[in-house]
Amino acid sequence: MGFIPDPVDLDLFYETLIDVLLEAVGRQQMNLALCFEKFQGFDVDKGVAFNEYEEMLAWALPTSFSKDEREKQFVRLLKAAGDEDADGDIDDAGHFAVAVMRTPGQPLRHPRDTRRFWALPWDGDI
Repeated sequence: MGFIPDPVDLDLFYETLIDVLLEAVGRQQMNLALCFEKFQGFDVDKGVAFNEYEEMLAWALPTSFSKDEREKQFVRLLKAAGDEDADGDIDDAGHFAVAVMRTPGQPLRHPRDTRRFWALPWDGDI
């Protein structure tokens, strides 16, 4: 092929790639926290309870899961995000967002799998 007089700067390439990926992770974390804030107010308690998690899944995902699968998903999220006041709710939006992104098999983990998830701000009905 011959000599390439203007080689690609791999350091710049990798730095740009990492910046783009970190920006996408930040957007996903922000949108998950906003989703948490939207669905936490369905009952009198602060935080997201199992019934609110079910509503969140129904709103965001085109597919449905059995009640047993939804309960398992919520229990894994509750363990990962923490239950600060031991009331069975996920209490913190930031912890919720990180737990969703880190929990294997979590259906809200990847934006590409969700429906209407990026339709923020929330000007539509649930």
